[in-house]
Amino acid sequence: MLPRAFNHAAKSYKKTLRKARFDRITHIGKQLSAQPAGSRAFWSLAKSVEANFCRPTMPPLVRPDGTLAHTAREKAGLIASLFARNSRLDTCSATPPTLPHCDTSMSEVRIGTKRF
Repeated sequence: MLPRAFNHAAKSYKKTLRKARFDRITHIGKQLSAQPAGSRAFWSLAKSVEANFCRPTMPPLVRPDGTLAHTAREKAGLIASLFARNSRLDTCSATPPTLPHCDTSMSEVRIGTKRF
């Protein structure tokens, strides 16, 4: 009985959350369409909506010289150089090994849903 109640509650929660998101997006769309295009109110709302979807997942990182790395490429380069600087792996200037070519391929993978 407990697993059935849990599954019912989880499905109900997901359905409610999905509906709330849809209603919120619909409400914002109606607000945007009600404002005159190019007006101060339109752009204020548009910028606040855009801020919800355009946030980077990683904040800016501080470089050794004190400047900030903002772009994903700059952040990746900074992390890679930090990793290389802290790595204790002694390569002795050796080149990485080459891997033999594989002539086989993986069969097609099919993913589906089953309802019980």
